[in-house]
Amino acid sequence: MTKLYTFGCSFTCDAFYKTWANIVAEEFQFDLVNCAERGATAEYTVARLMSTNIEPDSMVGIMWTSSDRYCVRADSTTPHLQNDKEYATWADGKGPMLVDYHGERSDEKGYCLTGSNPRGYNNYYWKYLYNPTQLLNDYYIKIVLTQSWLERKGIKYFMLSSLPMLNPRLWHKEPVEINYDIFNQIDFSKFNMDAQNDGLLTYCIRNGLKFIDKSHPDEYAHRLFTQDVVKSVVSKLLDK
Repeated sequence: MTKLYTFGCSFTCDAFYKTWANIVAEEFQFDLVNCAERGATAEYTVARLMSTNIEPDSMVGIMWTSSDRYCVRADSTTPHLQNDKEYATWADGKGPMLVDYHGERSDEKGYCLTGSNPRGYNNYYWKYLYNPTQLLNDYYIKIVLTQSWLERKGIKYFMLSSLPMLNPRLWHKEPVEINYDIFNQIDFSKFNMDAQNDGLLTYCIRNGLKFIDKSHPDEYAHRLFTQDVVKSVVSKLLDK
């Protein structure tokens, strides 16, 4: 059975309902290894991918989260950041914890994943260091480098957009300057159709589908998105 390794945030893995990743695995009878984490940033997604031993003849699927996220890693060298664990997302649905490179969960070391929420020391970044243009173009750089890494490794992969890639910000709406010298290096043939202008959230809003909160579509919405969008991406990859 082909293994499908998936990466991303709670749009890809959630403790309370099935996402597109679970549904794709069911539809194509893949053995799912879901490496996504609630509240993950693009930075954590790349770090987790490059820390994962992808078995031969497997497939990788990445749904890129919103670009307006920032995270810090805490360990004994930064004890003040360890205290920020209380602001981390509930990775297992039971309580806040730090999550490290291989998905290890602990109170002592790992990334403090908070999604887009400016909590704890993370708030100092948003208050004093955040630059919308820099954060957006850094996000595009991560995608370009990830594609290059996967190609170099010879790993079959596909990518999905959670938001339109031309504006993948969920909460921040300040003016930005897209560096098209970077953006145009993204291989959108690896993405869902019209990923530059569409994604999971915009698809669900356009079709009047139900959200369980302000930003998370419910399981039925994930099923429709998988049927209408994701299946064709996976089928095309399998046909190669």
